[in-house]
Amino acid sequence: MKMEASVQDLQKISRKLEEKETMNSALWLDEGAFSIAYRFLLRYIRSYHTVAYRALVTLIPKDSSISEEEFEKITEEFGIVINSSLRKSDLMMQEDTNQFFLLLPELSEEYVETVFARIRNQWKNTDYYETTNIRFDAEVVSESESYGDDQRHYRVNIVPYDYFNKNVKE
Repeated sequence: MKMEASVQDLQKISRKLEEKETMNSALWLDEGAFSIAYRFLLRYIRSYHTVAYRALVTLIPKDSSISEEEFEKITEEFGIVINSSLRKSDLMMQEDTNQFFLLLPELSEEYVETVFARIRNQWKNTDYYETTNIRFDAEVVSESESYGDDQRHYRVNIVPYDYFNKNVKE
């Protein structure tokens, strides 16, 4: 047991907890770690009167003949695309084989569709774009949120129409 704390101890602990390599992508966490970070950010939003969006992104195969193994491979690639499309301050978790739950802090309403468009545009550059549909569901998380409130929700199914047919500056 330490009898005295020191600045060196503080710095040592800080270095131990810091990221070793900061990537320019979202923080992709498993459910346990995501749950802790999610609850913390909800507290932060409520305490400091800020806003965030949460989103569920679902990948759906167009052809039911795609094998489960092949679709898992496609979904893995899709997760990488989502991860690299988001900011390093964003959080993501794979909820199901084909679903990703996102928490997008400090995102204003005017940029929600831009985030979805960026994901879609990067996915469009893969070999799998034509074999899948993407569904985005998102809602605001605010300081005054209660689950019974009416909120503005985004429900976007890219197919059969291309809702985000625009170029996004990276």
